[in-house]
Parts: sequence; structure tokens; C-alpha cells
Amino acid sequence: MASSTKWELLFISAADGTRQASSSSGGKMQLLETEFSRAIPELIELHLLRQDSIPAFLSALTLDLFSRQTIA
Repeated sequence: MASSTKWELLFISAADGTRQASSSSGGKMQLLETEFSRAIPELIELHLLRQDSIPAFLSALTLDLFSRQTIA
């Protein structure tokens, strides 16, 4: 049975604030393809596909979003 997880990200507007992932019964997380996920292919490629690290991905994503908010 698959379950769903929602992430609330602080550094983006409320309209874009929820990102979804699903997990299978085997415990694998899968980021669902959205407009947002299509905008960050480098982060996905490096941290999720090559390094297989959700913590590294979330850290890099947080820093990227923080930079976008503080520079803008």
C-alpha cells in the first residue's frame, strides 16, 4: 500500500508551499512530478538520483529557496 507525505516549505509562497511525495510499502520515497520539481532538475539529479540522499536534497532545496527569497 502506498502512502503520501506533504512537505511544507517555509521559503516559498503559500500558493506553492506544498510539495508531495509518495512512498511504497518497501519504504522508497518518490517525488511526484510537478511544475516545481521540473524547475529543480539539478538538485534532483545530484542528491536523489546520484547520492540517494533525501536529507541532502532537502538541505540543498532549503538553501536554494532561502537564497531566492533573500536575493529577490
